[in-house]
Amino acid sequence: MQKVFLWGLTGVLIGFLAFPGFSLTVKTGTGTPRLEGWCQVDWKLGSIIGHGGVTEHGLILSAAQVPPIPSYELNLKFVKNEKLRLFFESPNPAGTILIYLDEELVNMAYVPTMGPWWMELEDLPASGFLRVELGSCTDALLIRGIYYPCQVCPSCVPWFVVGVLVGALLVWLVMR
Repeated sequence: MQKVFLWGLTGVLIGFLAFPGFSLTVKTGTGTPRLEGWCQVDWKLGSIIGHGGVTEHGLILSAAQVPPIPSYELNLKFVKNEKLRLFFESPNPAGTILIYLDEELVNMAYVPTMGPWWMELEDLPASGFLRVELGSCTDALLIRGIYYPCQVCPSCVPWFVVGVLVGALLVWLVMR
């Protein structure tokens, strides 16, 4: 009996080690987020599900009487960053927003205010699908933008330095 218990416990431990879960950190706030140093994700990297569309103000999702539930799904392998900042605008302070990662609910946020608000997701995996879905009592939501921290391309830095040096050399030659 004791051996069966030990083998079972060993199997559970191996199962936890073989399929590690992810730890997603979520922060929210009201108002317009600081976006200096953040680049906007192109809407074409994801897909709209249900009733919604891209406008000059962002992506609007509207509740409908028939399925599917309005949502926006983003393929994380194209973003290549473990941090995203989502900027929303709500027409009223009611309802919920559901955040899924690979079909698993990872967060449910209550719409905190009428007007602008934001959500920051950290520790995202390198691949998978992130879905922002309208929850219960949410009639509409404007996603003003999805942003990731801008990074300088490491392979571009040497060419930038060479360009600066060549430019400095040309200025020096002209000034002589």
